[in-house]
Amino acid sequence: MDHVDVPDTDGLSVLEVEDLYNAALEEVQKACDVSERQRCGQRLAVIAKALRAAKRKPLEKTQRTEWSAYPEPVTLPRCPDDARYVKSFSTEVADLPAAQHFFHEYGFVVFRDVLTAPECEATVAEIWRSLEERTPGLERHDSESWSLLSSERYGLPEEQAVFTPQIVANRQNDRVYAALDAVLPRMSGIEDFDSPHPDPNSVVVTQDRWCIYRPAGDDASARTAENLHLDVNPWTYAGLKPTEIEDLRYGMTIAGDHRFPLQDFRAELTAVQGRGSSTGEHVQGVLNLLDNLEEDGGTRVVPGFHRCFMPWLRALGDMESNLAQSGQHDNWVLRRAAGGGSFKFSNLDRIHQLSRRIPMRAGSFLLWNQLLVHGSCANNSANFRIAQFITGFRAGEMSPGRSWARAAAVQRHNSGLLLRPLAPHVFGEARGTEGTEGTAGPADGRSFARSEREHLAVEQVLQTSKGHPEAILKAFEDFHVQCKPLLHVGPMKGTYLDHAVQRSSPSLVLELGSYLGYSAVRIARLLDEGALLYTIDENADNAARAEAVLRHAGLSNAVVLHGTLEGLQSQLPRPVDLVFLDHSKALYLEEIHRLEEWGFIKSYKLRLRIRPLCSRRWSLLLGILLGLSRWNRTISGQRKSTGYVPKGIFGRLPDRRSERVRSWNLGAALPAEKPASIDLRAKLRDWACHFVAESSTLRRDVTEAANVIMKPRLLVGSSRKFVDFMAAGALACGFYRFCEFNVRQKDADAKAKESYRLMAERAEQLLEGPTREEVISVLREAVDAQ
Repeated sequence: MDHVDVPDTDGLSVLEVEDLYNAALEEVQKACDVSERQRCGQRLAVIAKALRAAKRKPLEKTQRTEWSAYPEPVTLPRCPDDARYVKSFSTEVADLPAAQHFFHEYGFVVFRDVLTAPECEATVAEIWRSLEERTPGLERHDSESWSLLSSERYGLPEEQAVFTPQIVANRQNDRVYAALDAVLPRMSGIEDFDSPHPDPNSVVVTQDRWCIYRPAGDDASARTAENLHLDVNPWTYAGLKPTEIEDLRYGMTIAGDHRFPLQDFRAELTAVQGRGSSTGEHVQGVLNLLDNLEEDGGTRVVPGFHRCFMPWLRALGDMESNLAQSGQHDNWVLRRAAGGGSFKFSNLDRIHQLSRRIPMRAGSFLLWNQLLVHGSCANNSANFRIAQFITGFRAGEMSPGRSWARAAAVQRHNSGLLLRPLAPHVFGEARGTEGTEGTAGPADGRSFARSEREHLAVEQVLQTSKGHPEAILKAFEDFHVQCKPLLHVGPMKGTYLDHAVQRSSPSLVLELGSYLGYSAVRIARLLDEGALLYTIDENADNAARAEAVLRHAGLSNAVVLHGTLEGLQSQLPRPVDLVFLDHSKALYLEEIHRLEEWGFIKSYKLRLRIRPLCSRRWSLLLGILLGLSRWNRTISGQRKSTGYVPKGIFGRLPDRRSERVRSWNLGAALPAEKPASIDLRAKLRDWACHFVAESSTLRRDVTEAANVIMKPRLLVGSSRKFVDFMAAGALACGFYRFCEFNVRQKDADAKAKESYRLMAERAEQLLEGPTREEVISVLREAVDAQ
């Protein structure tokens, strides 16, 4: 088919577009053959669409008065050694004057080699780990799974601020600080400086996010949205409207104010009230983590717009005339919290012709004046675009109350993370001895940095949720993802718990292990009228926290008890309809026997479900070790009688193992620094295939498993083969734990470092000996009972 020639209708009036439509219609009527008529018809359809859009557009806005204030188009200087990239500068003192001149001329500047290659790789790896953990099925090296990445809007994570080790380390980087310090206007004449930051000119960094654009190529559905905007409300920035930025308390409990703290970090970016100067008080930035070429998508700016900001604002008129958006033709201001906002430019605005992409190398730091119109371009290449956002401003810009409250919140979220010498400047040092407004300490006077994560989690849940069970569950999950990991059920496993409650419709439920009340809330919210939940925890603090959470949720059908099952069993009604075990797994078998002996349960069914061990791509094999600890009760006795202590999967495998396991020879194959060199994926896959071959379906649908390595559904054929699968899962989990806590996280505690041995011991028990035979026997009984 011939190419359809469609005229450009941007900037044309309705009458002019209508003339084009009439001419196109006449061409269709005069067309002689089918192909010509088809071509003319396509052209007519495109112009008709443009005409409909033009008629929806107010006539007086076709040509905007503020366009006359726009800067002239420019050609950006390129790097002398590689013209694919925009000119960049180093953070060395000798190069700073040239960088500052460039910044004042264009409104932006690129600093190169701000992050080293290892720092870029570590940040990218951390982002991918976060994505894989929260997105089931997503794997960095599996292109077929990339469709699970968010690409509908801007490729951003859900949370408003990210606090993970490498992200926080980048905020304290010496060269990041030097770049921000070079372009921010310095402050002087500040008396009685009261701040957690050591100096009014300390560079404070914002707690922002990262972004990831997946490769799109010709797939338009995979591209992120294109846009141009300002991250300020122009009228409040110019001082024409007030903001509440100095009233931000970042989630502190003040007069019943329970605002979510991460929202305040976002508000401080958009609620800035400047002095109408050409530089402003904030400098925005993108820390580039991969080489980013023109076609890879990413940041674009309108060079020089910072110099015409005030003439442009005067041409806009008052803010009230720019609040409405009747369609894509209107520019408009989006008002946000604390009096802040952002200004959105329509896709038809002439300013798009003035924007310029800023391609740059990995490790580069792009900074721009906050008054510079900027946005992003879609990724049209086969490469990823990954970056971290960092904004900076001077400590002297903040009021004392806001400064102390902010430092307290940052210290709270950075708790447990490595702080560097620049931490007092970029984060501030919050006071931890007072519980008053604007200080770091909670009501009991403890510093946030010294508070345990459980205390912080419950405090945030009580402050940020509105007393509804679903809101409380979401608040726990937000804390787990955005602040500190919790040992709670979580939303994914929680769905299985929900199904169990809904399926059994219990009148009386017993939970052993309350922790912070998350699972108790999940259970109690689903109970029928008149049903009751008893939840027990031997930790007094956790029992009190769980009780506070359930009371906040308004769930009166749950009773929290402090103690042990043995100590409280005389106070509990029996029998119960449902028991949820959620504490030390080594005690599960003992607890089940006690529950039977004391009449809490009359009988129970063994239900097995194969599920992923974890979402990491090198977990490799589906399988859940559900109930393995039930069969661990004889371990201690076996060791005493035989004198044998298992060496684990990374010592020399015992000779008494079966030949197929010894042939793996994992211990001999494991280099000290590079455990990934073992082709464990292939070995586990081959072993799994060996046991799946010639298998028949068990008479239970719960034995179906979706294997993440091989993709198809696997059906386990016999009890013995099922146990072999469990052993393979234990070995895979042990390999994960060894790599994670002995190689990747070398600062992990001793218990975590040794945890892989437990998996090795379980694998040994399942491969040979009395425990294996006992497991097989229980499995067969369970199958026969169906």
